[in-house]
Amino acid sequence: MSAPEGNKNALGNKGGRPEKYTQEFLKDLADKLIKWFKSSEDNIFINNFCIDNDVDKRNLSNLCEKSQEFSRAYNKFITFQEGMILKQSYKRERSEQISKFLLINNHGYVSDKTQAQVDQTSKVQYNVIIHKD
Repeated sequence: MSAPEGNKNALGNKGGRPEKYTQEFLKDLADKLIKWFKSSEDNIFINNFCIDNDVDKRNLSNLCEKSQEFSRAYNKFITFQEGMILKQSYKRERSEQISKFLLINNHGYVSDKTQAQVDQTSKVQYNVIIHKD
């Protein structure tokens, strides 16, 4: 259905609402993302960035498809996040279980539970995390 004749607000509008995520907006968002995660080693959860910048977290993959610059910034963030999780767990600043959970679910690590028979009555369980390329 087209706009009513004489509607000044519809002049030049080919249909649909104006695009919120323009290339200029995405470039600014990419710059903000890089500044945000570089500002603190605690900035490893993208949810906080999304809330601060009024971006729906579920829409991040679409934004990466729309803008190569935002995609590069997001990939830098993912690399930063992985490094911080490893660093913080190595320094025992973050729970081993939480670190393991984050690495398996967000960075392609694989959990391999191996059981070794020590003697007839006891078992020892080893948890090995392997990075999947």
